[in-house]
Amino acid sequence: MLQQHDGRREILLLIYYKTFMQSIRKVLEKGPKVSNWKNSMKTRDMVAAQIAERWGESEARNNYNPEKNCLPYSVFLSLGFRPKAGSKALKSVTYVDRKDPTGKIIGKFARNVNLFYYLDVEAIPTLSHHE
Repeated sequence: MLQQHDGRREILLLIYYKTFMQSIRKVLEKGPKVSNWKNSMKTRDMVAAQIAERWGESEARNNYNPEKNCLPYSVFLSLGFRPKAGSKALKSVTYVDRKDPTGKIIGKFARNVNLFYYLDVEAIPTLSHHE
């Protein structure tokens, strides 16, 4: 009897997980471009390789969208999501212009960026005050 209960629980958890992950994808896909990705194929491929390593080649090839579903912590937070406990950021890099005091660009420097993939975040529970 307990095994049947556990089996049903696993099925319910799987259904919940799939529904929840689909809802995250829908929120991200329906909205506007929310990332600051600058169309660099080098950084796109760097992050895609990390996604493939964690979730498989199929996930990286079919679902990864650097404009919509792989975002910094602050962007996910503003959308009502947070990284799951124990999740680790994907590493990327962006290049920032270095300017002289007059505003003239004199070079660029690399800045590391930590990103989270939509499979590694969860909705932030809302607090309700029932009294």
